[in-house]
Amino acid sequence: MKQGLADFLRSLAAGGRREDRGITTQAVTGIPFVRAGGVGGFAGGVRQASPDYGAAAATQVVEDLFLYPLEDITLAPTEVAYYPLLTETVPYTEFYQWEIPDYVSEEDRYGDPRREERDKSEEVWHSLRLTNTTNLPWTTAPAEIMKDGQIIGQDIVNYTPGKAEGTVKITQAVGVRAEQTELEVGRDRETLRMYGDVFDRVTIEGTLHVTNYQAESISLQIAKLLSGELKDSSPKARDIALARGLRRVNPTHLLTWKLQLQPGEHQEVTYVYDVLVRR
Repeated sequence: MKQGLADFLRSLAAGGRREDRGITTQAVTGIPFVRAGGVGGFAGGVRQASPDYGAAAATQVVEDLFLYPLEDITLAPTEVAYYPLLTETVPYTEFYQWEIPDYVSEEDRYGDPRREERDKSEEVWHSLRLTNTTNLPWTTAPAEIMKDGQIIGQDIVNYTPGKAEGTVKITQAVGVRAEQTELEVGRDRETLRMYGDVFDRVTIEGTLHVTNYQAESISLQIAKLLSGELKDSSPKARDIALARGLRRVNPTHLLTWKLQLQPGEHQEVTYVYDVLVRR
């Protein structure tokens, strides 16, 4: 099918037939490489295609769109063709990640997060960080992760420009146990009055426990959102001040740690921070 950009966009808005729309997919296969591409369907017989694997033969750049023209395609009734757009081998890093939400609301009140966030607050994910070494972007699309011919996970690859990095989650790591607690260890009452509101300054101590029950060593990256002022952490956290909630009395920080855990090893992370809590 050959058509101009305007006709293409109009066909999307009109809904079109499934075989006319085309879907670009990406799959992480065999773990060491990303396979991207594919236009086709599921009905009728399949005509064997013999694509030339490697970089895309031709692309067209229209503003922020990357188009992959396919020339001289002829299909008989009920036939389906499959044309991979590109196949590349890219470097990757295998790691585990634990993301912990903030327990201070936008109204500067401390409490449990929403249920869906609380249920995920002690989940560790086995993940891949992929480097797009090509000059072409990866579109946002489903990703399938395979190892030794077996599917081990599915996720979404977010839009990744050329030369940038993207993260794909493989599966929840049931062999890595994570537990976290936060305790109040001090309080100065009515330490601040502002615009008719009264705030207490509360000192909170957090503790993170993580144990690697797997038979191999792992690299674990912990990310903790925090409202307030960090006083101390052990081991030392990387502390990034975020430009979010600028009108709140408490600044927002992202704390990150990188740990190496041997098989059966347990490690503990502690942090202490002050937060102004609305009374």
